[in-house]
Amino acid sequence: MSALLTNVSAQGAGASQTWGGGRMSFEASATAWNGATVAVQAKNADGTWSDLAGSGLTASGRVSVIVGPGSIRANVTGGTPTAMNAAAWRLRGA
Repeated sequence: MSALLTNVSAQGAGASQTWGGGRMSFEASATAWNGATVAVQAKNADGTWSDLAGSGLTASGRVSVIVGPGSIRANVTGGTPTAMNAAAWRLRGA
């Protein structure tokens, strides 16, 4: 498991981490979402960040996405959550 956000109560991006590529399970939870959306972002070749399609969550839950190798992070937009946590796991054999 790779923690992407820990006890976050603000909009913005967490610290980036290196991802080896492959299928990912992305999970997020919060005490209160307050209109927030959290998504996994991947760093583009030009240094900008893009949301991964299908990774956005607006309530506690888990999604599965395929990510190429490179840098990833979680990004909170649209509202101010209370005590949000997010993590990623590599899914093997999928």
